Amino acid sequence: MPSPTKHPESRLSAAAKACAKKCQVLDDELGMEKTITHRRRIYKEAISPEHKKEEEKVLRKVDHGLIPILGFLHSHPDLDRINLSKARVAGMNKDMCFDIWNRYSFASLVVEIAATIEIAIGGHFLVIGFLDTMLASNNMQGFTQRELENMLGHIDLDRCDSEPDKLTWAKFRTHVAA
Repeated sequence: MPSPTKHPESRLSAAAKACAKKCQVLDDELGMEKTITHRRRIYKEAISPEHKKEEEKVLRKVDHGLIPILGFLHSHPDLDRINLSKARVAGMNKDMCFDIWNRYSFASLVVEIAATIEIAIGGHFLVIGFLDTMLASNNMQGFTQRELENMLGHIDLDRCDSEPDKLTWAKFRTHVAA
């Protein structure tokens, strides 16, 4: 099992490593600053076949977890309330027979409050959390360490040259303590 600190670029094929080397040579010739790290996007043909198989396995796992949840949310009728109110404002009350009964009831209010509380308490069991949080809390939810590193590597490569900001007391007081 690879170490968690190992960067995903270390599992790339020889073609990807050669491409990264060429990019480094070009950066040196152009006189790019050494203090800035320039990460290049890795093209799909440069990724090893084993790595592609791992990606497909992870994508299937994520899809099997998210598609039923998103299907339920799409079919839930309360999610369409905003369209109903827009139709009323547009004057379609009589055309669409909205005046039959009051659509908002006490039962709907109770169900919405209970659903909100349940989602707040048990939501992390239903939806895949942020990968960094999953790694930090050791809450893997069916993923192996290597699969999480694979997903984090893709997120890191998609960010290109982003560097995380350092946490300072001023930022902490501004965002957390307020």
